[in-house]
Amino acid sequence: MTSAILAVGLLGPHLSRGPQPTSTQSPPAQLSTPSQTKGPPDLAGLVPSHLAPSDIRMSWLSDAITSRSLAAIGTRIFYIVGANKIESTVIGSDALPQTLVSVPTCRTIHQVAAAGNLIGYVETSPVGPPLDGLGCGESNRIAWSIWLCDLQGGHPRQVAFGIRPATSDETVLYPVHVALTETAYAFEVPISSDQLTPFEQVEVHSTEDARLLWSAQTDGGVWDILLGGKRLAVLTDGTLMTDSRLELWIADAVFPQLRRVGQPFSSAAISEDGAYLAWDARNPWERASGTSPLGLIVYSLDTRSSQNVSPPEASSSAEPLRPVVSSDLAGPIVAWYATAREGAVYLAFQDAANKAGVALSSVQSPTWIGLRGSTLIWAASGLRGGVSAVFAADLSLARTAAP
Repeated sequence: MTSAILAVGLLGPHLSRGPQPTSTQSPPAQLSTPSQTKGPPDLAGLVPSHLAPSDIRMSWLSDAITSRSLAAIGTRIFYIVGANKIESTVIGSDALPQTLVSVPTCRTIHQVAAAGNLIGYVETSPVGPPLDGLGCGESNRIAWSIWLCDLQGGHPRQVAFGIRPATSDETVLYPVHVALTETAYAFEVPISSDQLTPFEQVEVHSTEDARLLWSAQTDGGVWDILLGGKRLAVLTDGTLMTDSRLELWIADAVFPQLRRVGQPFSSAAISEDGAYLAWDARNPWERASGTSPLGLIVYSLDTRSSQNVSPPEASSSAEPLRPVVSSDLAGPIVAWYATAREGAVYLAFQDAANKAGVALSSVQSPTWIGLRGSTLIWAASGLRGGVSAVFAADLSLARTAAP
């Protein structure tokens, strides 16, 4: 396998659910520019990509962006500011960020999704009267609603709503999960209304008129929902009958019964066209120590076959975490966090055409990564937390520049 590094500094923790990559290095005060230096010794085997600074687009953002939910259409990125506003910017553009949605006091936005000419988001608020006439209401129950907004001048429209008990901080942030394509959106609801149960119903609706297209029942609590093409993927909490923390299932309108395909360690992703899934894997017998990585699994939903993108065999090799996946005519492209054993975190990618890989390092911590075709997008946080900048790079330039 040919590999390469594009150096832009050191990446830190990815603010998402599940295990987090961490960094033991202190970030500098400003972003560095791409260099042509060799990779750090803990990523032995990776070589420079020699990308020019002009090959990377960048935009500065507000430090008020604290949500771990971001979305992108091409190189236009959508993010939540102050928990009550959605803004967007085109990476590399000089134009000011555009405000798309804002909600009143006592309502918050925790999730945003984007596809085609639509964005979708989840709005939440406490249920009940405010205590002593102060505040925003009781917090033991959370009202949630899902909204769609046409980016070509349309107004937000509510397409689903419900109430769930606020049993944990995670429930408050994610009373439901939403996924979106150009033609459909998906979310989960408990089978028993207003209760948290181990079984939930995932509904897939039309973006045109909100009608129910089909649904699937889970065997556990929903951890995440993914939509790609006409396919649904659901990540659930592992059961006591398995040695996995998470379980990954797939379904579609023709075969709506969920079928298990893997046991991710931290997360999973689906390509926009629904052709590929990707997830990180660990040896289940070594899961407690976390010292036996199996690499990344890339699964073709068309052929029902998988390939293992394994890390190097050296004891100091970087372990993969939190993959994202897309595809081109040559096959799948997968990107992930390469987490070195001493604490450093980098971005890496591999494509199926020539087995090239790239590791990206930044002086600020990433909060999100995504793939749109061969374009890798990542967000970086500043010293005070929150998102400070977003970047985009064409991976085809990186692989052609690699020796």
